[in-house]
Amino acid sequence: MPLEKREIDFICNSVRFVGNHTDHGGTWSDLQIMTLAKARTMDKGGRAEHYLNHYLEGSGEPIYFSLRTLMDEDPGVRARIISTINALRRAGEGDGRNAAILSSVPKAGQIPIPQTVFQNHDWQFATGSLNVNWRFIEEINRNGTKMMKVELWTTNIYRWHPTEGRRTQCVHQAAVNLQHPQQESYFPMDDRIHGSGMVPGMVWPDFSKKKTTNYKAAKDFPMIAKPEAVLIPKTAPYR
Repeated sequence: MPLEKREIDFICNSVRFVGNHTDHGGTWSDLQIMTLAKARTMDKGGRAEHYLNHYLEGSGEPIYFSLRTLMDEDPGVRARIISTINALRRAGEGDGRNAAILSSVPKAGQIPIPQTVFQNHDWQFATGSLNVNWRFIEEINRNGTKMMKVELWTTNIYRWHPTEGRRTQCVHQAAVNLQHPQQESYFPMDDRIHGSGMVPGMVWPDFSKKKTTNYKAAKDFPMIAKPEAVLIPKTAPYR
């Protein structure tokens, strides 16, 4: 069952409280929040985890994916693409007898795919909302079934949205904070150092060995699906 916004905010605030009281900086807390979000919401070794890791590594290099694969693995996205193209072309075809009308049948367009359309959560958390471009190529008959060959492609930017009032707003804020990480310095604990009069077994920071952590800066990156021809069924016109 999905957590409520107040529950997610409580977790984020708890992580930051721990970070502040263990002498860690904000970047440490941001990374802990993203690690928790990954563990709770993303499939281990899945596409969403891979995309998040790529963002955190900060190369900014594009990731390529296939819209054909997305349609094969997500019935919600497939249904949206098929129904939208059919509806647009059907509206222009009319009864099929008017050549002027037929000449105005849409041959290309763009299909918005909001996150609510996705049924495969791994794809949903990987790409987020998409705008899929399409272009009609031809109509064919496949074993007695009318099909349309169309070309599909899209480009989107992998980014987080901290200013939108989502349930997961504090997670989005942590992700964006990681684009500008803070250097963190600390003294490692050394249980071999015991000053006079100290409680036996007590550890103490080794002030002679200051350590510094330089975190990588996260970076948005393009997600690209190159033009790809796919076959979709042509539904019967309305009567």
